[in-house]
Amino acid sequence: MDKLLLYLSAFVPMYVLLALKLVIDLAFGNLSFNVLNSMTLGLLVLLTGLGILGLVRAMKKIECHAQIVQIESATNCTDEQFFNYFSLFVLFFSTHAAYGSSWARGRIRAAAAALHHSEAGSEPCLRPTPQLTATPDP
Repeated sequence: MDKLLLYLSAFVPMYVLLALKLVIDLAFGNLSFNVLNSMTLGLLVLLTGLGILGLVRAMKKIECHAQIVQIESATNCTDEQFFNYFSLFVLFFSTHAAYGSSWARGRIRAAAAALHHSEAGSEPCLRPTPQLTATPDP
């Protein structure tokens, strides 16, 4: 049980931010206060409380079993692992650059579909944008 509570404690900042976002959305009227939102808020508060409880219990255990550890030798393994992580970064960056983001692809597809439909029929599907004009008072 202590390990589960300690595991939940790792996500306490996320629970707090989600609860705060939910409260702000409810306060400004972006969400309606219904059963689902109240259950979500209750669950986030419960998970936050359990995570804090796990942290407190873990800190009490550490105080009881504290030991002094002396490090005799230390090696820096950053240079050994650098190329492994850097190659993963390059791989994921190159895939993202090659395929593009989904948002950009969606916008490009929408523009292409609009142009295709405007060329197929006699009337264009793209509506003109409204222009605001100012007229002086007589």
